[in-house]
Parts: sequence; structure tokens; C-alpha cells
Amino acid sequence: LELLAQATPDLILVDMQLPGMSGLEFAALLQATPQWRGIPLVGLSAHAMPRDIARAREAGCREYITKPIDDPFT
Repeated sequence: LELLAQATPDLILVDMQLPGMSGLEFAALLQATPQWRGIPLVGLSAHAMPRDIARAREAGCREYITKPIDDPFT
């Protein structure tokens, strides 16, 4: 949040399980703040159930990537 006060990124990747604040809470905070509302947000999580994905999208995540992420270059 401190970094967002200093600059506006083109994209934010957020883990859904953050210490102190969940990714869902972070997404809701971004959506509630006018200057941050338009920043695309991509959620990352090991939780891949349809309900988890729907909750992230409802909170404001445009996309949702499940972990672990396979590296196509290896």
C-alpha cells in the first residue's frame, strides 16, 4: 500500500494469502479507492476451486492464476 501511494503500477499480482491482510481484502481496498480502481489485479493462489476463483473475481481480480505455476521454458 505504501508503494501505491508513491506510484501507479500498470498491473498488480497479489497472492490471496497475504500476512496481515488477505488478497481478497487487498482487492476490495483497491476497488474502494478511486485512484487505484482501474489498476488490473491478478490473483495468485494454490486454491483452485471454482468458488475460490469466483470470490477473487467478485473482489476485483481480473484474472486468477493457480499455483504452482509450470515453467514452460524448463
